[in-house]
Amino acid sequence: MIRSLVLAALVALALAAAGSAAATPHLITCSGAKVVRPKGLFVLACADANAQIDHTTWKTWTATGAAGTTTLGLNLCVPNCAASKMSFFPKSPVRLAAPKHGVFTKVIVTYVLKGKRHSFVGYPRTS
Repeated sequence: MIRSLVLAALVALALAAAGSAAATPHLITCSGAKVVRPKGLFVLACADANAQIDHTTWKTWTATGAAGTTTLGLNLCVPNCAASKMSFFPKSPVRLAAPKHGVFTKVIVTYVLKGKRHSFVGYPRTS
């Protein structure tokens, strides 16, 4: 009887741990590391590094999404991507969405350029 109770308690603890791990989605860096609530530089476009977030303050981070404020670094590709430098947009709202298998698959950053609001939508690395 005691053996059954101990086994049941261990199973319950294992399930609770698995549930809490699943409830905290993450991002994957270009080098493959899993990160939760990145504060420093995080490259969104691994192929060319033309989009990044930095100095991010996260207000929420849940199983379904995350939101905060960041500095968006974006290559506007004017006149072309090779000749253009990064432009930075501080205090930009950022949202993470569409978690799949514990990984956020979509990043949306709203920024202001020449007085107009724009949205950058990125699809960071997922594996």
